[in-house]
Amino acid sequence: MHYHPILNKEDYKLFKVWLDNDELVAVNHHEHRVGQAFLQVKDGYDYLKEEMIIHAESNLVGQKEGKKYLDFYCKEFDKVTINLLKQRGYTRIKEDSPWLIVTKLDPNEAQLPNLSDEFELIGLDKENNLAQVDRVLWRGFNHEGEPDGDLTDRKLMQSPPNFNKYLNVVIKEKSSGNYVSYSGSWYDPNNKVGYIEPVATDPDFRKKGLGKVAVLECVKRLKTLGAKTVYVESGIPFYLRIGFKPVFKYEVWHKEF
Repeated sequence: MHYHPILNKEDYKLFKVWLDNDELVAVNHHEHRVGQAFLQVKDGYDYLKEEMIIHAESNLVGQKEGKKYLDFYCKEFDKVTINLLKQRGYTRIKEDSPWLIVTKLDPNEAQLPNLSDEFELIGLDKENNLAQVDRVLWRGFNHEGEPDGDLTDRKLMQSPPNFNKYLNVVIKEKSSGNYVSYSGSWYDPNNKVGYIEPVATDPDFRKKGLGKVAVLECVKRLKTLGAKTVYVESGIPFYLRIGFKPVFKYEVWHKEF
């Protein structure tokens, strides 16, 4: 998130961390914009949550159509936070967005399909054409036309210290040399957990199984680094068809001020 160009770097001053003898135990932040709040709290520190909610109400409130508001994104099993929000006058929004569902896949269960001879699968550790990466992600996220050629944002998004080119793969059309599908992934070695993000396929090349090949290749690569579980924050049918299983969903709790 901190290396995404959509994030206003001035908002860093709105976030807060809690330390216990120099150990990070809680983080309060939004993701991309004010009006959102996410609480990340280590087990055993639930007593901080009320203080964190109060901090969010002072720093992360957004405004829409002339009304000030705040939406907390809570895991459905986080009853401590949910009860605190209810006490402070928050009500749950009915959310049907599949992006609020967390799904997971055991890397041992990933069955990698064959790729058509028209295409080639490449890790960014072997070939990293930034203009092509920019193009497939631009088109894959349904932006119209072609990207403007400015690669500043793309360089920023490849600059995090935990960005691993080996864990980011593209599928290239051999005849044109264009990247037509992309899957990125991240690895947390402390918890042996992989995370899939972002995933995109050029609209002209969908329904060919390319996205499936790219994502499952990332799962395979995460496994080589030691991942025991791979997550994606989405429950859309695409992920369910290739073997991901629902784990939990986020609830959105809303309040106007």
